[in-house]
Amino acid sequence: MKKHHISYLLALAVLAPVTASAQKIDPTLEVTREFDGSFMSVHKSRLDSSINDSLLRYIPDFKYTIFEKPYRNNEKFIPSPAMELASELNEASYNFSANIEGLYPAEGKAGIFYSPLHNPGNTMSFYGSFDYFNAKIPVQKINAENESERDFDNKQWGNYRTALGGMQYLHGWESGTLSINTSYDNNMYFFRGMPDDEMPHTYDRQYVKDHFSHTFNRFCAGGSIKSHDTDNYTGRFGYSTNIFYQNTCDRFGDGIIAAGNENRITENLFRLSGKISPSFGRYRKFSLGFNWENVNYGGIKDYSYGIFGITPQYAFSYDRLNFLLGFKLSGRYKNLDNTDKYHRNIFPEIKIDVELIKNKLWFYTGATGKNTVNSYSSILSQFKYSDPRGELMASSIPLDFRTGIKTSIYGNFTADVYWRYTMYHGLQQFISSNSDDSGISATETYSNHNETAFGIKIAAASGNFSGKAGMEYGTYTKGKKSLTLNGFKPFGFPNFKLYAETGYDWRNLITASVYVEARSKTHSISNEGTEYTIKPFANLGINVKYAVNKNFKIYLRLSNILNEHMQYYAGYIEKGTSAAVGLLVKF
Repeated sequence: MKKHHISYLLALAVLAPVTASAQKIDPTLEVTREFDGSFMSVHKSRLDSSINDSLLRYIPDFKYTIFEKPYRNNEKFIPSPAMELASELNEASYNFSANIEGLYPAEGKAGIFYSPLHNPGNTMSFYGSFDYFNAKIPVQKINAENESERDFDNKQWGNYRTALGGMQYLHGWESGTLSINTSYDNNMYFFRGMPDDEMPHTYDRQYVKDHFSHTFNRFCAGGSIKSHDTDNYTGRFGYSTNIFYQNTCDRFGDGIIAAGNENRITENLFRLSGKISPSFGRYRKFSLGFNWENVNYGGIKDYSYGIFGITPQYAFSYDRLNFLLGFKLSGRYKNLDNTDKYHRNIFPEIKIDVELIKNKLWFYTGATGKNTVNSYSSILSQFKYSDPRGELMASSIPLDFRTGIKTSIYGNFTADVYWRYTMYHGLQQFISSNSDDSGISATETYSNHNETAFGIKIAAASGNFSGKAGMEYGTYTKGKKSLTLNGFKPFGFPNFKLYAETGYDWRNLITASVYVEARSKTHSISNEGTEYTIKPFANLGINVKYAVNKNFKIYLRLSNILNEHMQYYAGYIEKGTSAAVGLLVKF
């Protein structure tokens, strides 16, 4: 039996049901529901408390109907499905925490968190992390005459380094919250995935670093101020404002940018958004949202483009019905003709959910859409090896329609079954370059596609056991209105995706979990311009943690246990089997 077939069977095995058990109520939590096709959300209560919250894992398996009256001005106090609210370091519970781990092959990770100010009205925290990887990774060579023939024997240096530091400040009062955030990260990545006959597999690590790598730095600063009742029908005046700034600088080796061209990029991203929402009576609310986003990009080419818009909405909530109706109006401004190629001016905003069986079964449906400013920094977040000379332009989702059924059985088992239809104007994709001097970077390109998808998400909890899983199967139409991708299915988008995880917690001393991420074959293109498919794969992993005492925890991580040649983008193979041993410290 092939490896990926075995992987799919392992993925299905973790979906086994579990039995019910009891859990005590934690009154420091507040539960809301957002019918957007994902699981309902659970978040911390806005009530002030002088007790540090020791919550690490929260699985509600009790009935909330014991509350006969609205809880602290919430018209509805609705149960969340069985789900987890988790934090790796659980920063809210400690003034100091840190972790360090070593991995095979050569890789290391470290993190630190410190909160000098921690009281009900004010919280300030500082954090930092460092990741490092340095090892040889297989490079795929494809037979142009027979694309099913692959050669993974040759290896190339793969290396990355990421250092991150930041600060967060929160100030709360009875009716609102102020937050301020700053962060800075420094990153260095080796480009790889070049054709076998061109790749410098005989070069040493230093040569690759000097000629086939890039170093990018990002500084971010932002803040928000909002009322606690923005999303609740409480008869109050709600408001929220968010501001964000990001500066990105990227520098390339001479093997990435041809001689004589600028090898440095600078980008500034600005974003401002907010919403005001006066309520009318107990069940009705009107809101007016706004957003503004702008990108200034300089280096290889210089331009500025952006979008702005407003979103009026009317919401009605009564008994078992929630209804929202509105629309988005979006404008644009630019100084290059092609930056608005996929921009749209109007989008629907409709949400309806009905509680068919009280506290057990819900039906929901809705439609929305948006414009997206594809900044260079957002591209780097998706794909670190993108060609810096690629196109940057606004794209849009004119319509994202979703409908489904959700169920919750006393919080022990929840399920979300949905169907969606999505239109993409300017779906961003990455294809390997074969027309430049390097041949190792991938350029971003865009095309129009429609997607029809069916998905299932489930979660279960019982005693010491918990599990969650989700799968989605979708089909895409062939590309249109693109200079390079007309008549092709989108590159790098699999039809089938699955994620599943099951875990066991023994007295908070030993926790263990098994997870698998599986993807079907993916249509793509090789460095030589040959169309081919990335074979299906599954990433199987194990996490085990042991609490020595309340301050120290050791853990073991195994990933890609099956040592599959995982590819998310053509030619860029992920690392094989790796193992990590770490220590987590909290005070």
